[in-house]
Amino acid sequence: MVYVRHRQMFVTGIILIVLIAIIPVSIKAQDNELFQDVNEEHWGYESILWAKDQGIVDGYPDGTFKPDAPVGQTEFLAMLIRAYNPKDFLNQQGDDDWRTPYKQYAFKMGWGGSYIVPPSSKLSSSNDPEINIPRMYVAKLITNVNGRSYSFKDSIRFLLDSGISEGKTDNSVEGFQGYDLLTRAEAVKFIRHVKTKLDYLYPSPALLDHPYDPNTLKLSPFEAAPLDINHHPDEQMADFTQLDLEHPSSGYTLTHKPSYTVTGTVRKAIGDDLAIEVERWDSGAFVPVSSLRASMKDGKVNQTIELPTLGIYRISLYSQQVKSEQEIALTSFYIEYREEPDQGAR
Repeated sequence: MVYVRHRQMFVTGIILIVLIAIIPVSIKAQDNELFQDVNEEHWGYESILWAKDQGIVDGYPDGTFKPDAPVGQTEFLAMLIRAYNPKDFLNQQGDDDWRTPYKQYAFKMGWGGSYIVPPSSKLSSSNDPEINIPRMYVAKLITNVNGRSYSFKDSIRFLLDSGISEGKTDNSVEGFQGYDLLTRAEAVKFIRHVKTKLDYLYPSPALLDHPYDPNTLKLSPFEAAPLDINHHPDEQMADFTQLDLEHPSSGYTLTHKPSYTVTGTVRKAIGDDLAIEVERWDSGAFVPVSSLRASMKDGKVNQTIELPTLGIYRISLYSQQVKSEQEIALTSFYIEYREEPDQGAR
């Protein structure tokens, strides 16, 4: 009887081991089930699986993903924003168009890589068709969210050089096939690669295209693409202050002091002072720090700005407008406040 009992326990143990070995495989198989038209043989399988797990994309009611279907411009933008879920993104619709919050965020960040109609424009409507997006526009938009602004050709070069894209037929501008429409499978693969390279979605420096320099790949977006801080519109037509900044002399300035003095020459003054907004970059968003007024005396502006903690600051200057209570943005620039390097270090 003892022998039989041990034998029964042994057999039972074997059965349990077999069941334990089988169950994880069954669960894994269920987890890996994606869509009816996407299997492990598909070139975009891993990226599609990743995007589904991250809640970035979903399938169609019939259980398909349609990996080769073209992607609309706001659809791609929405995927990209969902992948990062930035803390300053407000997914609140002021109308019945689901695209509005994504458009508003794109314009707030200065992303001009696509031809998205501003949500406040009279041209914008919830009935507007979703326009399919060519790959070269995707390259420009991804360049923008990397905190840079280049031409279409240079944007493609940036994606290829940074490893975000390998090209469609080969690793060249021509091989990128910029005029081809972006597909759903390509979209999630792009976004997955961006996520491996970029911790945050950055504001674009300007709609102006800067020359691309491969040596800037290792620089931060704030260093690589400085803002254009001096604008020279037609003074006869402009109804706001005209200012030439002396300090800073570039769009990105490094300081080791807890304050920074902005100086400039006023060529045309509207009102008695300028408004200055100070923001600090914090985990993917600029958060307000302070607001102050800078007086314009004897054709000069001289204003010291306090930098309370180490970090990157965005300083924006605003002018009054003629016959208007509103203020218009003149320019903005970045100040990075770092600790003084140790002179004794070797």
